[in-house]
Amino acid sequence: MMEIRQQDDQISSKWIIIVLAGVFLVFGVAILWVFLRIPATLGQRAAPPAVDRLEPQVKNGVDWSLFSGRAPGLELKAKQRVHLESYGWTHRARGMIHIPIRRAMELTLVRGSQPSPTGEVRR
Repeated sequence: MMEIRQQDDQISSKWIIIVLAGVFLVFGVAILWVFLRIPATLGQRAAPPAVDRLEPQVKNGVDWSLFSGRAPGLELKAKQRVHLESYGWTHRARGMIHIPIRRAMELTLVRGSQPSPTGEVRR
């Protein structure tokens, strides 16, 4: 019968410990450097770019500006806000109106889901 025997280690444990100690030393020095460097940079802010972004930048007939002076999304939002905060006709022939959204919410809280005089359930 054959005897089973463990093969001898090719790398001594002394070298493994030396390499691990070196790795921990390098990481320790790096972490120490970061912690010593952070307080020095906390009060510093990056300077804003000197280019005026609203100034049109046209090259070869193409406007390369990052932003335009107009903001169509903001204009639409303002128009919608005015509509939500005003009274007016939605469909005059059918007698449909719109009321300010805050007033509509108040009426909904007061009335709840009570039936209307015509028998329809308000929602």
